[in-house]
Amino acid sequence: MYRAFQIDFGGLDTPKNTYWALCNWQMAGGFGAYAGLQNTGNGPRAIMSFWEGEKNGQILRAHRVYPYGAERQFGGEGEGTNYIPEYVWKGGQWYRMLLYSWDDIWTGHTFVGQWFYDVTAAKWTLISYFDTNLVGSYITGGLSQFQENYWPSDEYLKRSFVVKNIYAYDMKKNDWLSLDTTKISYDPPEWGYLTAGTHEFGATPEFFWGATGEYVADQAAYDASTPRNTVVSILQPQRPEMMPSGLVALDVLPNAGGTEIRWKADTSGAPIWQTQIVLWDAAGNPIGTWAASRPELENALLGVPYANVAKITVTTQDVYGLIRSYEVAAGE
Repeated sequence: MYRAFQIDFGGLDTPKNTYWALCNWQMAGGFGAYAGLQNTGNGPRAIMSFWEGEKNGQILRAHRVYPYGAERQFGGEGEGTNYIPEYVWKGGQWYRMLLYSWDDIWTGHTFVGQWFYDVTAAKWTLISYFDTNLVGSYITGGLSQFQENYWPSDEYLKRSFVVKNIYAYDMKKNDWLSLDTTKISYDPPEWGYLTAGTHEFGATPEFFWGATGEYVADQAAYDASTPRNTVVSILQPQRPEMMPSGLVALDVLPNAGGTEIRWKADTSGAPIWQTQIVLWDAAGNPIGTWAASRPELENALLGVPYANVAKITVTTQDVYGLIRSYEVAAGE
């Protein structure tokens, strides 16, 4: 049972119509899901998808909370909902995908969010998060990855990648697990998959790697003589890089007879998933509270007259567990 999963990905040969599944998992008590990066005919994209499930004769389906908008349904290999926005990633650079699950304060449902960290630009981006409509759920399963050409006419284009810094947060141990050993394989033709061209894989001390697609004259002979899988390990720290979160702005001001609080998270720091606010009067008594586990929110309006507020405290919690508190006096 996992609260979070993260992985660093670098695309080397990144032709269009390619999907890099950076995590495939199950939601406990629910359904399967997957997330990663694509290079489509319309440019680079991020993706997170949830299959439909069924329990006690009822259909289980996740729905997107952020960004707000119409649901995008998919079919074909199954039924479900997903989000595939533009995310401008580039070959030859490292990107860190983080999946994080939490129990939402307002609904009690388990939410799952997807972030990417551009290592070169030192910037986190919240891609989306979904309400799974499950209660007390979490990430589970093999947490596997794969590379896919999803357009048959492009089967002989070379595709290659590297991955490293793979970790999962174990809820039983209350600690991060270093996933430094893995089995890499390809799906052979007798399983019904198109495996045209080369398929190579391995590891260096720093990263796992895979490459596919270059033309071979005798495919059957190549497939018969090339290893189908290997178990390899890399060297990485026992725990992930846990950069601290922070706020770069925090203001309190009057608004519509109440009190508005505005804040701004540092996008180079760890993503913040939960924020709590307390308003205090001059005697040191709490006169208003607000809390949310909606990562995109950076303002709150409380129905407490601004004239009654002497100060506020804001407490944040990020995806690596760091809790920070800030205090601002009214009128500053």
